[in-house]
Amino acid sequence: MLFSEVTKTCSKLSKIYLTAMVYELYKTGMGETTFEKLAMTVYNQCTSNGEAFPGHDTLLKVGCKLGECRIILCESGAKHRLQKLQLNFPSDDVAFALKESKELPWLAKYL
Repeated sequence: MLFSEVTKTCSKLSKIYLTAMVYELYKTGMGETTFEKLAMTVYNQCTSNGEAFPGHDTLLKVGCKLGECRIILCESGAKHRLQKLQLNFPSDDVAFALKESKELPWLAKYL
């Protein structure tokens, strides 16, 4: 299945979450990030673009849902803040699919 097909059914918050993951990957050059770093990136992107920050609990739920769907890979364990996260699709595929988001056109500047 192509990732662009998957994003058509993703929630708005899932798209923001995935954009933050791609942005972190591009920024650091690392294949994985931690939940703590991702949450800070989501916060910065939301507040810079007039979106309400959903909060850490909601972000954890979004991450769990993306993990259940195998869109991202999540390190098992209960250390939520330091949990390692990784995309399960090539970052270029994710970026390409998210750039076309009509409901969140500002995502493109982070991809």
